[in-house]
Amino acid sequence: MLSGRGPRTCGVLPNGQQQSFEKVTSMVCGSSEFSSRSTWLGGRAPTRAGCALAGGAGLSISAGFSLSTASLNGQLDMNFNLISIEASARFRMGTFGSAFGFKFQFRLKLQIYGVLEESTGGTGGIYIPAGSALNFFPGGSFFSLVATSLIIYDPLTGAILTRFALSVSFSGPFYITISLSGSVSVSYTSKLLSIFYFSISRRD
Repeated sequence: MLSGRGPRTCGVLPNGQQQSFEKVTSMVCGSSEFSSRSTWLGGRAPTRAGCALAGGAGLSISAGFSLSTASLNGQLDMNFNLISIEASARFRMGTFGSAFGFKFQFRLKLQIYGVLEESTGGTGGIYIPAGSALNFFPGGSFFSLVATSLIIYDPLTGAILTRFALSVSFSGPFYITISLSGSVSVSYTSKLLSIFYFSISRRD
């Protein structure tokens, strides 16, 4: 029996697995496109208004499933402040053939136990707001068809603050923390071992 106050999201996946989250969370229960109703537990795709009403929602890609974002035109404009990619799950960012990469419009934390994939095949990069974090836990990995970059930007002004090169593939543990000023800290353990700063000049 569940107890306590919300917000809380509970669900039972098609394989019988029960999941519970201490925030409003959309759960992937089928390998398909983001906009498809069959992708989501409950048969309803998440909306920008729903995520905003929650003050920032969660997105969970359950083990064994793959979520494509090809229909989002290169950007995730919903306020998911926590995205969890479970072991053997895959999150595919972008539309194949696009030169514009993929953009997260809200600060977030990516918890990666499965695969984070850049699917465009181009060098447009992955845009992520300052103040975000990407945590590749043991078993988690990154994959891209070509070498690309993490592009950190100011979500208020849109100004690019930092570019961080990403190889075609790598595996965790690998933790990327981005400060509000755009500096990038990289660690191979839970404790920061080494810090790298990459910056480009602003143009007014």
